[in-house]
Amino acid sequence: MRHRRPAALAALSLSLLLRSPAAAGTISWSFDASVPPAYAAYIDELLQAIYPRIVALYGAPSHDHEVRIGHNPSVFGGYYDPSTDQIVLGDLPNAGQDATSPDPDWDYFIAHEFTHAFHGQYYFVSWIEEGMTEASGQLLTQRLGDE
Repeated sequence: MRHRRPAALAALSLSLLLRSPAAAGTISWSFDASVPPAYAAYIDELLQAIYPRIVALYGAPSHDHEVRIGHNPSVFGGYYDPSTDQIVLGDLPNAGQDATSPDPDWDYFIAHEFTHAFHGQYYFVSWIEEGMTEASGQLLTQRLGDE
């Protein structure tokens, strides 16, 4: 009979890998001129709230770097580009509405994309990377909603 590793042990192993002492960076962020100031303020406040939670959940970023956040309305959704350390937003929170109102779906999206930046160019296999950022985005924004 072959023994299987319990899922909890596998999750612990992954957690220990992510929290490796070699990962001791910090991430700062800035906005380019394409992000309207009211939206930049909303995103900045959201990132101030979730950054320490990502560190607690995921461990420190892989290295020190700055993530530039921009807006390109011709992009569907948005993405994190590890080669340029840029998050490109196709949509803005509460598009066409009040930039200061909470938007749980959009909060999840930015948490997901910003979590990618914790690995920078050191991505895991893509399906693992996406799974981890999907799960962390859900956990992070669920905790925001609980407050």
